[in-house]
Amino acid sequence: MLKQDLKIKQIVDSLDIQKHNITKKVLNIVGGDAVLLFVKQLTDANMLSENVIKPITNFSAAEESRISTDAMISKVLYTADCKTDEDETKILEYILSGMTVLLLPHEKKYVLINIKQVQHRSVATPEIQYVVRGPKDCFIENLDVNLSLLRNRIKDPNLRIKSFTVGRRTKSQVAMVYIEDIANGDSVNEMEKRISSIDIDGIYESGELQELLQNKQTNFFPQMGIIERSDMASRLLLEGRIVTLVEGSGLAIYAPVAFVEFLYSCDDYYDNKYL
Repeated sequence: MLKQDLKIKQIVDSLDIQKHNITKKVLNIVGGDAVLLFVKQLTDANMLSENVIKPITNFSAAEESRISTDAMISKVLYTADCKTDEDETKILEYILSGMTVLLLPHEKKYVLINIKQVQHRSVATPEIQYVVRGPKDCFIENLDVNLSLLRNRIKDPNLRIKSFTVGRRTKSQVAMVYIEDIANGDSVNEMEKRISSIDIDGIYESGELQELLQNKQTNFFPQMGIIERSDMASRLLLEGRIVTLVEGSGLAIYAPVAFVEFLYSCDDYYDNKYL
């Protein structure tokens, strides 16, 4: 067995595939066997077959020389969201988060392929901040969908999205969104500092994050606002606020907030308030 093939075997054995419910797929390519590792329940089976397995198989049948990880991304794989890494200690974390890991023989680096598929409900109408007139879409529990709603409304190149992983066990994804040339830099830095310093087993909802970010637990008035509607979140971003979304939550939080804002209604923006 070649030295690099032995390294792949050691990596696979260290993951305890059966214990973590990981699926292993071995592909015969020039130079040895490539190994795909993924969680079936978190992976789009059609994309895996058509955009990963099939092109690798076809390429290997036509080529006589072995391929590097960088060439695999640029020449073979059909998926756009790919990258490489060489930290073996992160492989299990990547797989459990829904990424597909491709190990190649003779290569120190491995390929990360994002063909993650998580079941989620479609964009629905607001239940908390319902309006008679105005857009009817709102945030749902899927973070990518929520970010797409904001990007669709604000096409400014200064829109910034900073991603964090919160929770030692849940590793929940948190996105902090703001417009760089409008938001207060000190507020952005303070929010980033507070999110990065959170040390907890896990969070599932933005309300839990809001509690962890507050100055004091006993303040009578909320220090952050909640928002359900993507159009209102976009409006807040244009006012210089920082909107924070949590994977698995249909409500976003924003800061800073003023007391008078709790007296506003969404209809105030879309209807003539004097009629």
